[in-house]
Amino acid sequence: MRKIKFLLMLALMLVGISSVAQTAIEVEFVAGVDKGKNVKVDWKGKAGADQVEKEGVTMKSDNALFAADKYMTKTYIGNKSLTFSATKSIVKIQFVDGEGLSHLTAEGFDDATATWTGKAAEVTFVVKGEVKYAKAIVTLENKSITTLTFDHPQTVAYAEFNDTYSSFGFRIQAV
Repeated sequence: MRKIKFLLMLALMLVGISSVAQTAIEVEFVAGVDKGKNVKVDWKGKAGADQVEKEGVTMKSDNALFAADKYMTKTYIGNKSLTFSATKSIVKIQFVDGEGLSHLTAEGFDDATATWTGKAAEVTFVVKGEVKYAKAIVTLENKSITTLTFDHPQTVAYAEFNDTYSSFGFRIQAV
């Protein structure tokens, strides 16, 4: 009976370990579909602050057109940022069909691939010129952890990786 309990506990542990998953969630901001409020700039080149929120992610800029057919943000007298923020950690931001992406700078951003990578709740790009893009894809980290609780914790067995553990007459070795 002890051997059956041990095997059952071991099986539950392995299921629990395998159910710890890290998957990614992608949120796409599509110009012309996911809109802010600004459509055009004034005669001075100022559009004003604009933002779009979608699925827990916010894209905002202090001088942008987020209601146009192509998202645009540009420098205007000290206004020079494009920020993405989220309720979960952002691990990647990719700009699709972009123009002037070399005018964006942020630690972890590669303008050749139009991709920022890292891990942050908020990512701010410095804008030095005019930047346009048709889509921004924000990838969020999504950790799912399953917690197992047992009625009799004293009967729970464990195995250390790179080691051998023996209990109830069984020998377990990590491969």
